[in-house]
Amino acid sequence: MNNIDLQSILLETVKQKTIINLLFIGLALLVLVSGILRRKKMKKTDSKKLKRIMCEIMLSIVLLIGTPVLFFPWVLDAIRDIKHQQFVQITAMYERNATSIPRNGWHTNGYVWVYADDIKIRLELPADWTEEQFPYGKEEGTIWYSKESKVILAIQTEKAR
Repeated sequence: MNNIDLQSILLETVKQKTIINLLFIGLALLVLVSGILRRKKMKKTDSKKLKRIMCEIMLSIVLLIGTPVLFFPWVLDAIRDIKHQQFVQITAMYERNATSIPRNGWHTNGYVWVYADDIKIRLELPADWTEEQFPYGKEEGTIWYSKESKVILAIQTEKAR
């Protein structure tokens, strides 16, 4: 597998995850500003509304702090993988299970378990992969993934060989 192809898949995944996280941060910021503005217009005698608005403000602050703190280390890992060409190729059995969380019209979970040499590795699916590109169930094949960020970049099943 060509390293440039692997890099572009990982880079696209980083871009899409960054956009999703920025939208999430923007939404939390919008709720925060809205809460502050509503708080300023409120009468001091309405304590139930005040508690609800303060709760929204606190939740927004937690989300504004928590989202980058949880997401930023993954981005640094992905950047290191791209910069240092840290791509791993293994031949192993892998399993993708459906969950009860619907997304894009079917049930999916966004990660895959890989079993190789008595170890179990949890890898994320890259951006825009569909069920046709990576079907549910157990298969054997060769998998290319990023070492630090743990994103599957390519797969070749035993059937495809």
